[in-house]
Amino acid sequence: MEEVSALKIRIQFAKYGKMIYIGHLDIMRYFQKALRRADVDLAYTQGYNPHPILSFAAPLGVGITSCGEYADLEVNSSGSSKEMLARLNEVMVPGMEIIDYRVLPDDAKNAMSCVAAADYCLTFREKHTPLDTFGMTSSAYLKGFEEFLQQESIVIIKETKKGTREMDIRPLIYDFCLQEKSETGDGPAIFLQVSTGSTDNLKPELVLKAYHEQTGLSWNPGDISICRLETYTNTAVSAPDCIVAPQFVPRDGKRIMSRRLLSMQGDRVLTALWDDGRIIECSVDERVPAFLGRIYLAKVDHIVPSISGAFLSAGDQKLYYSLKENPLPVAVSCKREGMITQGDEIVVQVTKEALKTKEPGAGSALQIGGRYCVVMMEPAGKQPKTKILLSRKITEATFREKISEEAEALEEVKQLFEAVSLRGFSLSVMVRTNAAEVSSDLVLDEISVCCRQLQTVLSTAAFRSSGSLLWQPLPAYISAIRDTSLNGLESIVCDNEELLNEVKNALDECKGSEGLTYSLYQDASYPMRKCYNLDTTIEKALKSKVYLSSGAYLIIEQTEALVAIDVNTGKAIASGRKKENQDSYFYRINLEAAKEILYQLRLRNLSGMILVDFINMTDHALEEALMEELSLLARKDPVHTRIVDITALGLVEITRKKIREPLDKQLKIC
Repeated sequence: MEEVSALKIRIQFAKYGKMIYIGHLDIMRYFQKALRRADVDLAYTQGYNPHPILSFAAPLGVGITSCGEYADLEVNSSGSSKEMLARLNEVMVPGMEIIDYRVLPDDAKNAMSCVAAADYCLTFREKHTPLDTFGMTSSAYLKGFEEFLQQESIVIIKETKKGTREMDIRPLIYDFCLQEKSETGDGPAIFLQVSTGSTDNLKPELVLKAYHEQTGLSWNPGDISICRLETYTNTAVSAPDCIVAPQFVPRDGKRIMSRRLLSMQGDRVLTALWDDGRIIECSVDERVPAFLGRIYLAKVDHIVPSISGAFLSAGDQKLYYSLKENPLPVAVSCKREGMITQGDEIVVQVTKEALKTKEPGAGSALQIGGRYCVVMMEPAGKQPKTKILLSRKITEATFREKISEEAEALEEVKQLFEAVSLRGFSLSVMVRTNAAEVSSDLVLDEISVCCRQLQTVLSTAAFRSSGSLLWQPLPAYISAIRDTSLNGLESIVCDNEELLNEVKNALDECKGSEGLTYSLYQDASYPMRKCYNLDTTIEKALKSKVYLSSGAYLIIEQTEALVAIDVNTGKAIASGRKKENQDSYFYRINLEAAKEILYQLRLRNLSGMILVDFINMTDHALEEALMEELSLLARKDPVHTRIVDITALGLVEITRKKIREPLDKQLKIC
């Protein structure tokens, strides 16, 4: 009988709560028992004392939390990754969670043998911050630490099994990032990427200890909390590859910047925004100019007074036109002045994609935008005028004044205002947040270009046939890159050469894109989508249940009318501190849930009415603090998101602007 070779499996797991105080040997015994309880078909060694073939990459020290632990095992047979994840997590205790389960190629190296580096986050415990202990501000402490790390050599005395020896640890520190406030607000946060493995293993607490000793500060290991964020394989010392997550490139102490990822999804384009180690946006777009934002010369098919709307035809495309929201049509042929009737031809712009059974929405307030500005037509009211609007996030007063004055004086703005005022509209020029990153001349040039384009649309509409496409924006995946702040965008990474060249050529025509770098991902043995955990992120985004690091979880359900989100304590309640006030403990879980909810809304592109059932708290002060935090998180979303209120039933109301379909619907179209 032919012998069947065992399958190599790699699991990623998180360790937190009380489990951080369990040593490595006990963790190994725990996993052996847990794997048997989950009915995993383990492969065993041959001999008198068979034991499961199981090994761990870079065992974690006692007292350290982690969300980037890996273990390799061999099995005789296996279910799907989804099935095995569910089975394993069912038998896990509070403080242990399986994050990923995947089959490895037969020639894959053992994780233990190829570990090269790891990311750590060091924070100060409550009442043990530099201010509490040394009377130093966070900024002063971090400034000294940054100067310490910028030394060419950092020599310490390291204790080993064979005694003590001098060791220069500076070459073993690959990268660092410093923040004055941690997520909890308890002092600064320090991110370190250091050498890890059997050859050169540097513990992050040794780096901090060396800093304290050099500067004369007292050192107490109990002052800090350590969390391992990720582990990397040994491909290159200066830029190690992550075992599962993306490649980490050192950036001289600065926070890792975002990247736009592009990959083909059938005949469509999958685009994602990777920021600070994870995917925060994802969409699937046609490889054609975007439908949203197109300007058509449409014909009125019929009017429905009961819904105060009209249905239009633009070639083969059907559109819905709201009479309430669009009091003035941009008419080419109109039987009655100031209003539309069946058979009229009007200029409209697509404002909403088709949602469920609804036709795409169209409006008469035309707008054309670029990276730094949006030129818009708005109903004039009694007196048409030109308005120069600037983003609230542009705080520099001199810049605001200069742009306002010079933009209104542009000849293109004056000519366009005359054209739109004749049609009963005002002209608005919105200067976007991105404008603060560049010179005013660059912004003014783009305003001029957008004004000329809109004027061309208005002037040529009368000479075009019904159903004509008058203007179209860039493809959605290109405009998403164009509109991303250059201060936050580092590079564009694509695994398709043709697609990358297409994006590069399109962006080269956009002013201000000179600082972008373009990378073609060509590693066939480790695809880009696997490297950046793209497929896994999408798979999780399609699930209704989302696990939190505390052991709590979310249930996200989409209905016809709204999105319902339920926050459940799950395993968190079992690992909670008995001495802690119940409301304070629930607040911490709710705060963690709030951050994840806003992240999931953006990742899944959920919009409309959203109701969140947080864990009930009797303390109104904590309830108000939670609402304030939600509002702060909502401001970071590029799509307009508003925290409305708390209902009488204790449900938090959120609205998020509907622009396009949710991620799950986009994927179903593929």
